[in-house]
Amino acid sequence: MQRVLWSAVTLGCALLALSAAAASSNHNTVPSGKLRGVPPAPGSTSFTAVIAANGQFKRGNGVTAVSQPDGKGTYEVDFTNDVTGCAYVATIGQTTSAGFQPAGFITVVGRSGTPQGVYVETQTLGGKLKNFPFHLDVGC
Repeated sequence: MQRVLWSAVTLGCALLALSAAAASSNHNTVPSGKLRGVPPAPGSTSFTAVIAANGQFKRGNGVTAVSQPDGKGTYEVDFTNDVTGCAYVATIGQTTSAGFQPAGFITVVGRSGTPQGVYVETQTLGGKLKNFPFHLDVGC
Protein backbone atom coordinates (compact mmCIF):
# COMPACT_ATOMS: atom_id res chain seq x y z
CA MET A 1 0.00 0.00 0.00
CA GLN A 2 2.79 2.38 0.91
CA ARG A 3 4.57 1.69 -2.41
CA VAL A 4 1.37 2.44 -4.39
CA LEU A 5 0.84 5.68 -2.46
CA TRP A 6 4.48 6.70 -3.02
CA SER A 7 4.10 6.00 -6.78
CA ALA A 8 0.95 8.12 -6.93
CA VAL A 9 2.68 10.99 -5.12
CA THR A 10 5.69 10.75 -7.43
CA LEU A 11 3.46 10.72 -10.51
CA GLY A 12 1.48 13.70 -9.20
CA CYS A 13 4.66 15.70 -8.63
CA ALA A 14 5.94 14.86 -12.12
CA LEU A 15 2.65 15.98 -13.68
CA LEU A 16 2.73 19.23 -11.69
CA ALA A 17 6.26 19.91 -12.88
CA LEU A 18 5.28 19.28 -16.51
CA SER A 19 2.24 21.55 -16.17
CA ALA A 20 4.32 24.34 -14.68
CA ALA A 21 6.93 24.00 -17.42
CA ALA A 22 4.26 24.08 -20.12
CA ALA A 23 2.58 27.11 -18.58
CA SER A 24 5.84 29.07 -18.44
CA SER A 25 6.86 28.19 -22.01
CA ASN A 26 5.93 30.54 -24.87
CA HIS A 27 6.51 27.82 -27.45
CA ASN A 28 3.54 27.37 -29.84
CA THR A 29 1.14 29.37 -27.72
CA VAL A 30 -1.40 31.92 -28.89
CA PRO A 31 -2.17 34.90 -26.64
CA SER A 32 -5.55 34.64 -24.96
CA GLY A 33 -8.40 36.08 -27.02
CA LYS A 34 -6.51 36.18 -30.32
CA LEU A 35 -8.62 33.52 -32.02
CA ARG A 36 -12.10 34.54 -30.88
CA GLY A 37 -14.32 35.76 -33.67
CA VAL A 38 -11.63 35.60 -36.34
CA PRO A 39 -13.39 35.34 -39.73
CA PRO A 40 -12.14 32.89 -42.36
CA ALA A 41 -9.24 34.16 -44.40
CA PRO A 42 -10.19 35.82 -47.69
CA GLY A 43 -10.32 33.22 -50.44
CA SER A 44 -10.53 30.31 -48.00
CA THR A 45 -12.34 27.22 -49.22
CA SER A 46 -14.07 24.26 -47.61
CA PHE A 47 -14.73 20.98 -49.38
CA THR A 48 -17.01 18.31 -47.95
CA ALA A 49 -17.82 14.72 -48.79
CA VAL A 50 -20.21 12.15 -47.39
CA ILE A 51 -19.15 8.71 -48.61
CA ALA A 52 -21.01 5.39 -48.25
CA ALA A 53 -19.19 2.29 -47.01
CA ASN A 54 -18.99 0.98 -50.60
CA GLY A 55 -17.23 4.18 -51.75
CA GLN A 56 -20.29 5.81 -53.32
CA PHE A 57 -20.38 9.62 -53.13
CA LYS A 58 -23.61 10.67 -51.39
CA ARG A 59 -23.29 14.45 -51.09
CA GLY A 60 -20.85 17.29 -50.55
CA ASN A 61 -19.06 19.91 -52.59
CA GLY A 62 -15.91 20.07 -54.68
CA VAL A 63 -15.58 16.28 -55.04
CA THR A 64 -14.53 15.02 -58.49
CA ALA A 65 -13.94 11.32 -57.75
CA VAL A 66 -14.06 8.65 -55.06
CA SER A 67 -12.42 5.24 -55.39
CA GLN A 68 -11.26 2.21 -53.41
CA PRO A 69 -8.17 1.12 -55.36
CA ASP A 70 -6.52 -0.62 -52.40
CA GLY A 71 -9.64 -2.57 -51.39
CA LYS A 72 -11.52 -2.89 -48.13
CA GLY A 73 -11.34 0.08 -45.74
CA THR A 74 -9.34 2.34 -48.06
CA TYR A 75 -10.65 5.31 -50.04
CA GLU A 76 -9.24 8.01 -52.28
CA VAL A 77 -11.25 11.23 -52.52
CA ASP A 78 -10.32 13.82 -55.15
CA PHE A 79 -11.37 17.47 -55.19
CA THR A 80 -11.48 20.27 -57.74
CA ASN A 81 -8.50 22.14 -56.22
CA ASP A 82 -5.07 21.43 -54.78
CA VAL A 83 -5.63 20.50 -51.09
CA THR A 84 -2.01 19.95 -50.02
CA GLY A 85 -2.02 23.02 -47.75
CA CYS A 86 -5.39 22.25 -46.18
CA ALA A 87 -6.62 20.62 -42.97
CA TYR A 88 -8.36 17.25 -43.22
CA VAL A 89 -10.98 16.07 -40.72
CA ALA A 90 -12.95 12.83 -41.04
CA THR A 91 -15.39 10.90 -38.90
CA ILE A 92 -17.16 7.57 -39.30
CA GLY A 93 -20.90 8.11 -39.65
CA GLN A 94 -24.07 7.19 -41.46
CA THR A 95 -24.82 8.90 -44.75
CA THR A 96 -28.45 9.51 -43.71
CA SER A 97 -30.05 11.04 -40.63
CA ALA A 98 -31.20 7.65 -39.31
CA GLY A 99 -29.26 4.96 -37.48
CA PHE A 100 -25.70 4.87 -36.25
CA GLN A 101 -22.39 3.19 -36.99
CA PRO A 102 -20.42 1.01 -34.59
CA ALA A 103 -17.24 2.56 -33.25
CA GLY A 104 -14.12 2.36 -35.37
CA PHE A 105 -11.04 4.27 -36.40
CA ILE A 106 -10.58 6.62 -39.34
CA THR A 107 -7.44 8.33 -40.60
CA VAL A 108 -6.94 10.82 -43.41
CA VAL A 109 -3.81 12.14 -45.11
CA GLY A 110 -2.98 13.98 -48.32
CA ARG A 111 -2.36 11.74 -51.32
CA SER A 112 1.25 11.52 -52.39
CA GLY A 113 1.60 12.63 -56.00
CA THR A 114 -2.02 13.80 -56.24
CA PRO A 115 -2.34 17.37 -54.92
CA GLN A 116 -6.14 17.36 -55.34
CA GLY A 117 -6.65 14.17 -53.30
CA VAL A 118 -6.77 12.71 -49.83
CA TYR A 119 -6.43 9.11 -48.69
CA VAL A 120 -8.85 7.79 -46.05
CA GLU A 121 -8.56 4.53 -44.15
CA THR A 122 -11.29 3.03 -41.91
CA GLN A 123 -10.69 0.25 -39.38
CA THR A 124 -12.50 -1.72 -36.69
CA LEU A 125 -11.54 -1.10 -33.06
CA GLY A 126 -9.37 -4.21 -33.42
CA GLY A 127 -7.36 -2.50 -36.19
CA LYS A 128 -8.68 -4.51 -39.16
CA LEU A 129 -9.52 -2.65 -42.35
CA LYS A 130 -13.28 -2.44 -42.81
CA ASN A 131 -15.56 -0.41 -45.05
CA PHE A 132 -17.34 2.28 -43.03
CA PRO A 133 -19.37 5.26 -44.26
CA PHE A 134 -17.75 8.57 -43.37
CA HIS A 135 -17.93 12.34 -43.49
CA LEU A 136 -14.89 14.31 -44.66
CA ASP A 137 -14.19 18.04 -44.37
CA VAL A 138 -11.22 19.72 -46.05
CA GLY A 139 -10.62 23.29 -44.97
CA CYS A 140 -8.19 25.47 -46.91
